[in-house]
Amino acid sequence: MRFLTEKKRGAGESKDTMQPRRIPIGMKIFFGFLIILFVVLIGNVLFLYQLSKLNRIIQSTSSGMYRIMLAQEMRKQLFWQKRDRGLFHLAEKSITTESASGDLEDFSKDIESEIKRVRTKIDRNPGLLTEINELTKAYRAKGDSIIALSEADSFELAFKMVRSDSLKLLKEIIEDKLGTANKRYSFKIIPADFRAMRRSLERVVSRPYYHRQFEIENAHFREDAESLATLLSNRDSVGIILTIFSDSLAVVFQREAASGKQDNTAWNAAYSQLSSPLEIIQSSELSGVSMTLTESRRSVAFTKNMGLIGALGLFILGVVIAVIISRKISSPIGDLRAATHSAKRGEWDMRITVDTNDEISDLTEDFNAMLHELGKLDKIKSRFLGSITHDLKSPIGRVRGNIANLQDELLGPVTDGQKELLEMMSKDLEKLSRLIHDILDLQKMKAGAFKLDMKEVELKQFTLEVLEQHGQMLIEKGIELMVKLDVDGIRTLLDPKQMERVFDNLVGNAIKYTSAGDRIVIEAYSRGHEAVFRVIDSGVGIPTEHQEHVFDEYYRAEQKIKGVKGTGLGLTIVKQIIETHGGRIWVESMPKVGTVFAFTLPVKLPE
Repeated sequence: MRFLTEKKRGAGESKDTMQPRRIPIGMKIFFGFLIILFVVLIGNVLFLYQLSKLNRIIQSTSSGMYRIMLAQEMRKQLFWQKRDRGLFHLAEKSITTESASGDLEDFSKDIESEIKRVRTKIDRNPGLLTEINELTKAYRAKGDSIIALSEADSFELAFKMVRSDSLKLLKEIIEDKLGTANKRYSFKIIPADFRAMRRSLERVVSRPYYHRQFEIENAHFREDAESLATLLSNRDSVGIILTIFSDSLAVVFQREAASGKQDNTAWNAAYSQLSSPLEIIQSSELSGVSMTLTESRRSVAFTKNMGLIGALGLFILGVVIAVIISRKISSPIGDLRAATHSAKRGEWDMRITVDTNDEISDLTEDFNAMLHELGKLDKIKSRFLGSITHDLKSPIGRVRGNIANLQDELLGPVTDGQKELLEMMSKDLEKLSRLIHDILDLQKMKAGAFKLDMKEVELKQFTLEVLEQHGQMLIEKGIELMVKLDVDGIRTLLDPKQMERVFDNLVGNAIKYTSAGDRIVIEAYSRGHEAVFRVIDSGVGIPTEHQEHVFDEYYRAEQKIKGVKGTGLGLTIVKQIIETHGGRIWVESMPKVGTVFAFTLPVKLPE
């Protein structure tokens, strides 16, 4: 507990000039949260800056990857143009659709004529010839569709039909049937004749199809070259070169198609002019993307570390501010609570140092003033009780002597009724005398003037001797007493008279609150360097709300118990005696079950 210290004011110094500016608790908490919010704001600004930086890096990386993708796509298109050029030149010389249609019609007529010849020769109609006739008609129908698509410049669809699985299957079946008919009936139309007709049909489609594919790929290449040139225009001239030379392959290819001769020298030169810049662009962009990825990893790592450090720092800052604010609030409240507990024990001299300038300081000053006034009242009460009890001792002594003289019939004979009245007066006077002695002893204990007459005793023997004095009362009330003392050979220093007073009070209380036929248990055992005594009754118990006050002065929980009276000083004196011996005392109770009063005494363990 901190003691209050007052600062003396100098001459001419007013009270207002002494005190610093007042800051309410709410304002302190507000400023604490304001600091935290300010730090959070700074952290958010830094975090948003890092996010914008990451966004720029991501956009740069995305643009670089897109340029790499365009360059890669253009290299594929160059390869496809080279492939289509080669396939165009590998294909046989194109024929007209009229020629292909004539070949198809001639083949169909030859099949019909040969079927008639064979049927006349063998004088029957074999199913094989019928199948060949039907298959030939089906093939001619497909061939007519291919020729029609070619005439409509739908070379892609025509090419797909020529290469379709259904046409391939039909071709294989017809060739197989023709081979079988040749073996059986000396059929003059053989698979080679069918293949010659089929090649003429394919020749109608192949060269125009590969020519068209080359043009499509070249158009895609030109579009991608323009896009790439736009993306690179601000920092590189390679894209412009690609745009300029994007039609060079088409020029060479058109010249080759018109002349019917391949110009490999011109082709390779144009191809190299386009493929080399693409390799340069890919290499450059890959290097740039690698650098941006490295920068992004550093930025991500920095952002991550900043987030972790910021979160940890913010947590630490919050904890520090919370600790400072809580200490500013809880420390004075803790001092107030400690002073309250001291006041509950009757210690009125404690004062709390006022070291804040807020509402708590006002409360502390009011509390100190309250302690001062309560201390004055307690001193007045103590002086009054001490004076009253001291002044009562002499009259009570004289009354006790006069009653004794009357009982001894020194002043004349006394009737039986008078003897009974004198006996009642003597008992009441004895109670009053004990009360006066209790009050005087309590005042001595509080003033520190209460002295103990310490003697070394053997605990078990001392306890049994004290308990014997209550035997008659236990028998009269019909209560069973059980004693279990596991303190053999243990000795200690105590004041026998005062400890007898402790047992008398605790055992007497147990007898008062225990009904006839019930049981009281006295236990004792050693625990380390102390002996523990327990007085257990099976009485009415003490309500929970009264248990913490049973040792207070003049507090009487038994007011709620009909037929039981007391002064409220016995347990207070017991507590003072036990604590003066260096021990502790406490109560455990449950209503309608019973009560346990336990206390400890320091002991000497047997050697």
